Formats: sequence, C-alpha cells, structure tokens
Amino acid sequence: MGVASDADGDVKMEDASMAEAGNATASTARPRLGSKASSVGASDVRKKISIVEKSTVSPSSKTFSIYKEDHTLGNALRHVLMMDTENVELCGYAVPHPMESIMTLRLQTKNGQVAETVLRSGIDALKEICSHVDGAFDSALHDFKNAA
Repeated sequence: MGVASDADGDVKMEDASMAEAGNATASTARPRLGSKASSVGASDVRKKISIVEKSTVSPSSKTFSIYKEDHTLGNALRHVLMMDTENVELCGYAVPHPMESIMTLRLQTKNGQVAETVLRSGIDALKEICSHVDGAFDSALHDFKNAA
C-alpha cells in the first residue's frame, strides 16, 4: 500500500490488492479529523490493517499501518509481540504525527515465520490479556459493591 499526500493535506492510499486486480489507480482519501466521515462505519472501505511495504527479501519482515489507533494499542501490541522471543526478532511502532490517526508497526520474525501470522497471534494474545483484565476488574467491582 502506497501512501502520499495531496495539495490539501489529505492522504491518498493505493491498496496493493486493487493494483493486482488491474485497478492500479484506485485510491481513497482518509477523512479529515472531526469530519462526519471520520467515524468507522459500514461505508469505510479501507482495511484496519494494511501492509506498507512488502519485503522482497523475506516474508518475515513487514511494516504495517494500523488505522485509527495510537500509542495505547501500539505499546501494548509491541510488548506482547516482543514477549514471543521464539518467533520475534524485532518489533517497534511509531505514530508519525499526533494529528494523524495512523500507527505504523514494524515486525521482523525469526526462523522463517510469516510476519502476518505472528502479528495475528500477537493480536489474539493481547485480546486474551484484555479479556482477563476486564473479567478481573468486573469481579473485583462486584466484590467491592457487595462488601459495602
């Protein structure tokens, strides 16, 4: 997926899957902050996660763009991925500008593991951790209310 800015500052993106389908000029503009179109809905045709650059050397090294996310998800996901020392060699994230709702995540894996597969397992692990924390909080809140 290529990313570039036009004269108005809107970001235009070209999805590689659209280019492969013979529609190499297909692009969508990211809505400006505060606009009605910036809310996620059924009309949002862009994927939540896309590959920024495809490595020609190895499928184990990818950079992903994650839309409408920031440091909250970035740091947690980076931490969970780095805990997988058997599969992950390098993981880092950046939020290029605070006014843009795009986070980039760089993932480099070991032993020929496919980066997309490792990212998916990291997301699943983070979902499990969040579910556990949510359940523990609800249980503690229930116990607190009943104790009073």
